[in-house]
Amino acid sequence: MAAPDCMYWAERGRLAGSCMPRSAEELRGIRESGIRRVVVLPEGHEIADHWGDGPSYFEALSAFDLEFLHEPVPDMGAPTVGQLVEILRWIGGAPSLVHCIGGIGRTGTVIASWLIVERGMPAHDALDAVRSLRPGSVQSYSQMRFLLDVEENADKIRKLVGSPS
Repeated sequence: MAAPDCMYWAERGRLAGSCMPRSAEELRGIRESGIRRVVVLPEGHEIADHWGDGPSYFEALSAFDLEFLHEPVPDMGAPTVGQLVEILRWIGGAPSLVHCIGGIGRTGTVIASWLIVERGMPAHDALDAVRSLRPGSVQSYSQMRFLLDVEENADKIRKLVGSPS
């Protein structure tokens, strides 16, 4: 079974990004790749477009023993700092996957933010790293601005997350 073709590892065995899984086979592939937790960024209506409704998707994740956190972020938007803190806390040390619909904008923003906060990368380097893995990642001005804000406030965010970095 294969994970989605759009899945990539930002740090192998630790954090991956992806587009929206479209089938049980892709969920099985995600699980078999070592992922244990899934951060779901699409809004409910976007999930419904692909899975019929949110509960069906969440049940499918659970059926493959994948824990999930649903932190909806509007398309082309960035999470709030509060959402980012919650996501980073929840990911903890478990091998995790972050996804939106296309795996580019919202996903790229969260992955780059993780690189800034957890790995101490400057925003520009984090953006370059994510774009090298998934071209076109971080699509909007608000997402790019968010990364600069995360970089500027990385120490405060680390304290809120409880991260040692």
